[in-house]
Amino acid sequence: MAKLIATVETLDETTVHQTPGEGEWSAIETLAHVAESVPFWAQRARQIANGTLGDQPFERTPEESAQRTAAIVEHGRDSLAAMVRRLQSSATDAAAILREIPDQSWGKTAHYEPGSTNQTVSEIVTQRIVRHVQAHTRQAAQAARGDQSV
Repeated sequence: MAKLIATVETLDETTVHQTPGEGEWSAIETLAHVAESVPFWAQRARQIANGTLGDQPFERTPEESAQRTAAIVEHGRDSLAAMVRRLQSSATDAAAILREIPDQSWGKTAHYEPGSTNQTVSEIVTQRIVRHVQAHTRQAAQAARGDQSV
C-alpha cells in the first residue's frame, strides 16, 4: 500500500478525478475501492482463519457487494489528500486484523464460490490484497505517466 500511496501522491487533483472512459472508474474511485477492499479481505481472511465463516464461500454476499459500491459512491469524489489518509488508515486497519491471525491458522482453507478450489488464508491474502493492490499501483503509475489506457 505504501507504494500505491507514494505513486498517487505524485498525481494532481484533475488527473485523479478524470474518468478515463464511459463506465470506467476515475483514479479516485479506484482508490476508494482499494481503501474499502483491503480491510474487507483482511476481515474475511480472519473469519476463515478463526472458523466463523464456517463452510460458506468466501465471496462477497450481495450486502457486502452493496457496501463496496456504497464506499465508491461515498468517497469517489474525495480530495486526493483525504483519499491518501483513507488509504493509510485502511492499510493500518488491515495490518492489525491480519496480525491477529495465529500462525497455525494461515493454512486453513475455504472456497470462493460453490464448486471452486479451496484456497488457504495465505493464498487469499496474497490474491485478494497483495496482488490486487499491486495491480492498482501499476494503474496509478500509468496515470502518473499520462497513459489513459489503463
